[in-house]
Amino acid sequence: MRNVRLLQAACAVLLLFPLAAALAGQAPVLAMTSRQQDILRELEAFRPTGAAGGGTWMLSRWDTDSGLADLVPLPTGAGNAAARFQLLEDVYREEQGILETGGEQSRGVQLLLEAADIARCELTPEYYPEFTSVNARQPDFSVFRQYLQALLRRAETASTGGDSAEAERCYRAALICGWHLTTDRSSSIVFVTGLIFKMRAAQGMTSLFLRTGDSRRLGIARAYSDSLSGIMRAFVWKANIALGEMDGFACLPAVCLVAVEDAEPFWRKEAVVRLATLRYGLPDTAGATVKRHPGWEYVADEVLSRVFNNDPDATVRQFALWAAQNVRPDNYAAMRHDFSALE
Repeated sequence: MRNVRLLQAACAVLLLFPLAAALAGQAPVLAMTSRQQDILRELEAFRPTGAAGGGTWMLSRWDTDSGLADLVPLPTGAGNAAARFQLLEDVYREEQGILETGGEQSRGVQLLLEAADIARCELTPEYYPEFTSVNARQPDFSVFRQYLQALLRRAETASTGGDSAEAERCYRAALICGWHLTTDRSSSIVFVTGLIFKMRAAQGMTSLFLRTGDSRRLGIARAYSDSLSGIMRAFVWKANIALGEMDGFACLPAVCLVAVEDAEPFWRKEAVVRLATLRYGLPDTAGATVKRHPGWEYVADEVLSRVFNNDPDATVRQFALWAAQNVRPDNYAAMRHDFSALE
């Protein structure tokens, strides 16, 4: 019952269920399934080791920086690191052929080293457009990943060659670039890219300090790496289960909570895409059949409308409008509509 009340408080639209039934012309079953309840319980209860208490951690702004300043100095240089990040995609066109197994001395790696000396990073709107639709250009995860791998190879080569200062400079650059991206948080792809940068760099620093015998910073690096690994597991679960387990509308109650209560605009945008999808039911991969449940579809539509009308972030409201206008299964009317879930 506690989770049911939580959902009612967050969404309010459960009060409209009788109207949903009338609109559907039948009495839909709206009691949450056991799987929906399981996902809600996990969403509400999960909290990484060491995270401060209070509230629902999964719906809060995640701290991925605790311990970072103890590990490496933060940059103080002028400028905007986003300028270097945008250039990565330009130089990648020329350098992609060397990045599979090399690229340690590439221009792209140098750009990451330069970005790590700059204190500020603002990707939007100067270098990338506001994320108000899935068509808005975002940093290319594949490009960033390949240059990260080249930077880490450079660090590992320096470490094994006895140049611990160069290895540490490279690992710090990866950490600071990750710090820039997780601080910017303009979209989920930006956040998770930064999280991967920091996690991989912290793991590399752990190995470096183990090799050099720096026991003080080894403990800091290991604790920071463990913290980031826990947050990464939470990210994957939230994206794939809480917002991604579509079968049987299992994720819908959690999606509703994220859409209206999550502290992060980028998570609310992710939830908006799911709402816009679920309001049409569950199309199969072949595009021939759509499983329908008018009650849950109505909930998705109402919460999407609520986000469009009430979200405090203008870019989330714009994203909700785009989703309402553009997210719809292809050939929806021609599909076989299966209402067996109501039986």
